Amino acid sequence: MKLRYHYVRDKSAVAHHWDYLRDRHDHALCGHGYKDPVDLKGASRPRAVCRACQALLPQAEAQWWQKAAKEGAEQLKSLSADYAKLWADYEDLSADNQYAWSEYEKLWSEYEKLWAQCEKIEAHADNQRREIRALLEKIRQSSTDRTRQNGPLSPRVGAPSKKRPRKPPPIRVVSGGLPGSGKRS
Repeated sequence: MKLRYHYVRDKSAVAHHWDYLRDRHDHALCGHGYKDPVDLKGASRPRAVCRACQALLPQAEAQWWQKAAKEGAEQLKSLSADYAKLWADYEDLSADNQYAWSEYEKLWSEYEKLWAQCEKIEAHADNQRREIRALLEKIRQSSTDRTRQNGPLSPRVGAPSKKRPRKPPPIRVVSGGLPGSGKRS
């Protein structure tokens, strides 16, 4: 950051500094009033500069630096307040994160316990299925052994083993017309 000088020339023989102290556009730093001023923006330092303006230049620079320091201090204060707020938010989030992590660990341990129970129940169910299959196989085996020893069991006690064939009804021939409207023979 550097103070930028503005040189102004009017009908006088020397160039003057712009009035940095009082921020006046119609007067020089030394107090000289301009008559038809020409702002020498962007130009390098003129050969002849007013000695009174040069003598007041350190005071103007000191004032400029004080103003820059004050603005910097205000900006630092603002940034410090923002930092303090962000730090408080970070600590809150950190505490929330800590709480969320502990909750996650609790849920994970519960999940692992439930998973172990589920595996235990699945193993028990598989054992029960195997046991049922073995029992069904024993029942089938014993029923086939009984039928071989005693012969086939009939569903009704005392029922004849053979069924009589049923006779079909007699065929009736209808003569003429539609069925059911003519003579029967």
